[in-house]
Amino acid sequence: MLLIFLLLLPYTSSTSSQLYGVKTWKLVEAVTSAYHGDWDHSYRTLQSNTRKCFELPYSLKLLNIEVEGCTPGKINRVVHRWLSGNRQNGNTDVEVLIDEYVIGDMLFSADTLYNQPLIQKLGLSTVSGYWDCWPSRDCYNKMVGRLERFQLDLEASQVELDNPDLILARESLLFKVKLQLEEYSKWYVRRLEYVNVVAYYGDDVCRMSIVDETVAEGWIQKVKTSDEKIRNFEEFFREAEIFYTPHHLGQMLETVESLRTTIQMLQEGRLVSCFWYSYTHNLGKDPPPSLIQDLTSAISSSLQPALERYLQILEHSMNRILTARHHPGPGVWDTVNGTEFYRYRILYHTTLDLTPEYIHKIGQEEVGRVKSEIREVVRRISESGDKSVSPSWPMQMILATLRNTDQFFYDIKNEEYIKGSVRKILGIINKKMTQAFTKEIIAKGSAALNIETESTASMGYYVESAGPDDNGTFYIGTGGNLSKLMMRALVCHEAIPGHHYQSSLLKSHPIFSKLSNARVQYSVSTEGWSLYAEKLCGEIGVMDEATHDLPSQYSMLYYHLGRLSMQLIRAVRLVVETGIHTQYWSYERAVSFFEHNTDLRSDLIVQEIDRYVTNPGQALSYYIGLMEVLKLREEVKEKVGRGRFDIKQFHSAVLLAGSVPLPTLRSHVIGLYQGGPD
Repeated sequence: MLLIFLLLLPYTSSTSSQLYGVKTWKLVEAVTSAYHGDWDHSYRTLQSNTRKCFELPYSLKLLNIEVEGCTPGKINRVVHRWLSGNRQNGNTDVEVLIDEYVIGDMLFSADTLYNQPLIQKLGLSTVSGYWDCWPSRDCYNKMVGRLERFQLDLEASQVELDNPDLILARESLLFKVKLQLEEYSKWYVRRLEYVNVVAYYGDDVCRMSIVDETVAEGWIQKVKTSDEKIRNFEEFFREAEIFYTPHHLGQMLETVESLRTTIQMLQEGRLVSCFWYSYTHNLGKDPPPSLIQDLTSAISSSLQPALERYLQILEHSMNRILTARHHPGPGVWDTVNGTEFYRYRILYHTTLDLTPEYIHKIGQEEVGRVKSEIREVVRRISESGDKSVSPSWPMQMILATLRNTDQFFYDIKNEEYIKGSVRKILGIINKKMTQAFTKEIIAKGSAALNIETESTASMGYYVESAGPDDNGTFYIGTGGNLSKLMMRALVCHEAIPGHHYQSSLLKSHPIFSKLSNARVQYSVSTEGWSLYAEKLCGEIGVMDEATHDLPSQYSMLYYHLGRLSMQLIRAVRLVVETGIHTQYWSYERAVSFFEHNTDLRSDLIVQEIDRYVTNPGQALSYYIGLMEVLKLREEVKEKVGRGRFDIKQFHSAVLLAGSVPLPTLRSHVIGLYQGGPD
């Protein structure tokens, strides 16, 4: 939703019709501030001495606006042309088409319950747009029509062979458009996460920042139209309800609790109080009585009854699920067109036309292979004189030792020690990077990295930077047992040379960064690379350097066990997820398979399985991506000769291709090694 600002903002001040020119990443900062209700900071960020149109490449060409005549009115006419579906067909300039897709994605992504003040501030009408009808079938039918016309133009576009980046961008975008067309025409109603969207009203109630009369009126208009908006969600929910199972009850319960809290806040008059405080605090005067009257009336006649009605619908649905005599398994196999839907989700997340049966079989083979690697490392540990584990033990006993040995875990209360440990690991990685990457790639991917802890996370995750002047952040999860053995692989995955490295390269690219901002990324590319980064770190010696996190009696080889145990979890995902969705596995069988084949704790196992149930296909992307990168590496070795293979050159070819579908990546890389496309 935030990205609508990137091409439509910067906006005008109240005293000038000129648009302020600011760098793209400053726009992102302004967007983020506005999103969180801090309009003051948003405006301060947008201030510039240069009053001209925004500087995003190709935007003026896209919008067909001259700098001298860059006024909000002209911007709005372009926006309305897009919203009404009257885009200009026949344009085969790929760069213009990319920009057009990006602006369309921004407009459609703005389609949330936060949008009304934003729309009011931009002066946009919603009559021809999606905001008033989303997420209805009519809304998605309009989007399908627009994407079909866009696809024809993109397919007809021509790119010179000497512009490989634009070729990659075109193919990547075309693949995404085809996926969206199938989703919007056939599967949109199965986006079960939409049940939670109404709960955003609860998060939003007291985050408003009234910086002028226009924003104040926008908030009131949002409240006035909430009844109509929520009816769209009710209609959607009635269509989607047949796909909800007992395994979605947790998601539904969170929404119910959030709605109850919001309704109580409305009953207590807190929304009016928040509005009044923000208005007086920012404008230095009391709001006119007419505004307060309008807001109070809108709450009692629109927002509160709509939320109460939606709450009743959810509670009724939960009761129906709980009292039903027949509860299907957690997989989609027992739902309408479930098998076809799951095949689509596999394609969506892996970009490959793979059958669930093939993935299930490959997963079983990989689980066995990784276990053999674990046993080999255990043998080496035992031969080194460390008798804490033995190769003669059953695999479950080895995994239980990794799970239950206190010395293998950090004291999660000592956050500074954990951060220091991560910094030491990053130091080791950086010293090893020249073994696997060119100086050019190291320089391009060496953006600064923030390190923080997150008490609600169990392991860790990465949040990419908003722009080239900002730092990405690696959040270390301190919400549970944090494994020292896994930490090195986790840093390699989330930071360097994994997500942070790849993200830094994308953000610095003039074309790929646009697609990234419009979510034209592929999980199999990003997660596959990051899982490959874990393995690569093992190959270049990151696991072999001492950081004194382990007591002296333990071998350094335990860090290899930590990496392999993480890889084993990803291999198990292939088996468990396809088992759930196509092999009729029960929830209990899925839990049992995890318990017997990984060192995960029971609470993390539950989180894993819930993830597969609610987001089918995504968890497959990690290992499928790893296997494809390794397969591509072997193919290139055979093509150039193993003695002549340069791993640095190979990594440059993969990383500089951006986030693309795997078939596109393979064609591109093989083409580089034979002088043309495969």
